[in-house]
Formats: sequence, structure tokens, C-alpha cells
Amino acid sequence: MAITASPDSTIRVWNITSSSQSAIIRAHDGPVTGLSLHATGEYVLSTSLDQNWAFSDIRVGRLLTKVADTDGVPLTTAQFHPDGLIFGTGTQDSQIKIWDLKEQSNVANFPGINHHISKDTLECQYNNASVQVIPVRLHHCLSLRTATIWRPQLKILASNSGICAS
Repeated sequence: MAITASPDSTIRVWNITSSSQSAIIRAHDGPVTGLSLHATGEYVLSTSLDQNWAFSDIRVGRLLTKVADTDGVPLTTAQFHPDGLIFGTGTQDSQIKIWDLKEQSNVANFPGINHHISKDTLECQYNNASVQVIPVRLHHCLSLRTATIWRPQLKILASNSGICAS
């Protein structure tokens, strides 16, 4: 199976074996900008320039829930935590937002990153019930040129090549 996002506002599920499309999910009103597969392999999280994230069942091609970002800012990427209970989204105004899937609520925001948030710059970790967000993943280190960690929940170690979180 493969899942694709499109500027035509659709998410498509493909059967690789038969080289055919198995479902079209119409979850958004704007271009789809991010996808993340849930830990079960049965659901997909999507983000869009329509300022919403959506949770869909890929087995039947059905939207289950759609939630608007209350700040009214387009969402640029999505990434589930491995446990599938929380996830992060990136925004066009350079914020990282952490969400609780079950409650469908925004539980933490990390504003002030000096660049557009994309899939390559968003990693969500869960450590002893505290959320850690590490922008610019480079062997779990931050480049001093592109990001700053400012949250006290993170243990920060300095190094010559950047800042490493542990």
C-alpha cells in the first residue's frame, strides 16, 4: 500500500500489488501538505493549507474527524508519535503544535522557529509524560544556524557541532 497527498485536496490510497487506486479520501478543502501513518497502519493523519488536520480510515477510505487549527494558520506537515496517541503539526508561520488525538485538542505550542516547518524538521518524542520537540533532526542534534531550543522540558547538551537534546 502507498498513500499520496495532492494539491487537488485529495488523499489517495494505492494498492501496489495491483498497481491500482483503492480509495480516494476527500478530507480537505485545500492542498494536502502532510501525511503521517498511524502506528496501527489503518489510519492516516493529514494536514492542509485549509488550516485543518484530519484523521481518516485508509481501509475504507473514510474521513473520521477533521479539526481546525484555532489560530487560523495553514498547516504544513504532520507527524505521529510512535504510540499513535499524540502528534505534531507544523504551521506556515513557523510553529510546532502538539495535539492529543483522542481529545482532538492542542496541548502544546512551540512558536518562534525561524524557518518554515516541514516533514524534515518535525520529530515528536514522548519521554516520561513530557513532550519533546526537536526541530531540524540531524542525529538528534540541532544546527546552531537554524533553530533554538527554549523549552525547559528538554535536557540540553552543548557541542561544537550544535545543540543535542537527550
